[in-house]
Amino acid sequence: MIMNHRPSLLRRSWLGQVLRAAALCTLALLLLPERVILPESPLALPVLVAAVPEMPAAQETATQAPSIPVVAIAVAPVAVPPPVQAEIGSVSGTVLDQSGAVVPGVTVTLRSTIDGSTLPAVTNARGAYTFPRVNVGQYRFEAFLPGFLRHSREVFVRAQAEVHDAVLHLGFETQLEVSVAAPQTPPAPATAAPTQRPIRVGGDIAAPNLIYAPKPVYPAGAFAKLAQDSVKLDAVIGKDGTVQSVVVNPAQGGSNFELIHAAVDAVKLWRYRPAMLNGAPIEVPMTITVNFTMQ
Repeated sequence: MIMNHRPSLLRRSWLGQVLRAAALCTLALLLLPERVILPESPLALPVLVAAVPEMPAAQETATQAPSIPVVAIAVAPVAVPPPVQAEIGSVSGTVLDQSGAVVPGVTVTLRSTIDGSTLPAVTNARGAYTFPRVNVGQYRFEAFLPGFLRHSREVFVRAQAEVHDAVLHLGFETQLEVSVAAPQTPPAPATAAPTQRPIRVGGDIAAPNLIYAPKPVYPAGAFAKLAQDSVKLDAVIGKDGTVQSVVVNPAQGGSNFELIHAAVDAVKLWRYRPAMLNGAPIEVPMTITVNFTMQ
């Protein structure tokens, strides 16, 4: 009988052990403190040895999430620059004619190439002008007096005292007649110091006066073609009033060759009372236009 009941006893003993082990595992899980499993920490399970749960060393450390340090960044205050002030310079100089004499009454202008603003001045009895305050930049410098060619050039004004002199040259443009500019009576020059040289005042001009001007003959070939045009020529009038040279003006278009030839041949014969500068005859350029028309 003992042999017959042994398997059943063994089965009951094995089943009891399993139930005791399950009860111990349940009790151990209930007695364990609450844990938080982080994504970075490995998953560890308790191991039961001889019905007593054993905790791995990895889970004995604190499982709280690591704190992230906060770094304070100090931002330096931005310095506000002071308002930019325009740099200022000055411009002065003297205007002379081609004989070297000072010219009073000349209109001098500085025109900004940036905004087009204009500063005017007029030369005094000593031919001098001044612009005491000029913004730094690029300008168009001009000096003009009737009877002279306009003097014009680019200048750059810096933050310093600039000196820009100008020399005026005589020049005229007519269409078979010449207008005479009335000589200007300059004011008496200021008394110079004994150690200074006297200043010779200029600007007294007289235009050349046409006294002999035979008209060109209308060319037969141009007449047959009904050609009509204006021929523009550049001439030089000598000190004796004769025409020293005649050339076609560069601005002249495609005029009839016969008309140009007839105009040049006629102008070469012209005679002038010479131009005068400060009482002396002088050689001057002249622009001449000859109009060929048919009634």
